[in-house]
Amino acid sequence: MGSDYNDISEGGVYSNVTTVTLNITTASSDMDGYLFRCVATNASGSTNSGSASLTVLNATEITTQPVSQLDIIVGTDIFFLVEAEGANLNYQWRKDEEILIDGGNISGSTTNELSISSVTYDDAGTYDCNVTGSCGEVISDDAILSIITGTNEISEQELLFYPNPTKGKIYFRNLNNSIQKLSICDITGKTIVEKTEFQQNETIDLSNFENGIYIISIQTDKEIYRTKVLKR
Repeated sequence: MGSDYNDISEGGVYSNVTTVTLNITTASSDMDGYLFRCVATNASGSTNSGSASLTVLNATEITTQPVSQLDIIVGTDIFFLVEAEGANLNYQWRKDEEILIDGGNISGSTTNELSISSVTYDDAGTYDCNVTGSCGEVISDDAILSIITGTNEISEQELLFYPNPTKGKIYFRNLNNSIQKLSICDITGKTIVEKTEFQQNETIDLSNFENGIYIISIQTDKEIYRTKVLKR
């Protein structure tokens, strides 16, 4: 019955209306707060049950997905934002499927806004947010954070490489022929590419390797330069 205790009929969202168990399927939000009671009748008369209130909660749903932050310069402050609807929402941010906790340059790991201050190469990776509520759990889309060295620093080291992230190929420009050795390692430290001879423009193809983060080490006539590249 509705809030005025009108009789309800079999059909629509209601079933088993003349049994001890009333079933309601696909309750809508406008039914929130409805009061129900049962009238039991026999040859001796009738009696009313106590009232039962129906609470309808919205399903947990992400309405705004986090946005990738690409080619962010070392030392920049960034944030990822997710917005969701539902009841009693909780948030948990993850990086590369590992749970994040507040500390260091990370804050807001259990809120809808994750902040990373003064990013470093170690912060590069894939971020997402696990949103849970009274009516379900949902994981946001992936958001990529890729880090680059500032333009001046790259110029000083007389080399350029792009794009980052990459789908496979990485293009290197060896300015003034300063590169002496280049190596690329996976996250276990295994060297997968090594070069000691270069043209001014070089291409390295990672298409046959798994998606993930790789460490690029470049030795010039001045110093050793290390950075990360994300293949996806």
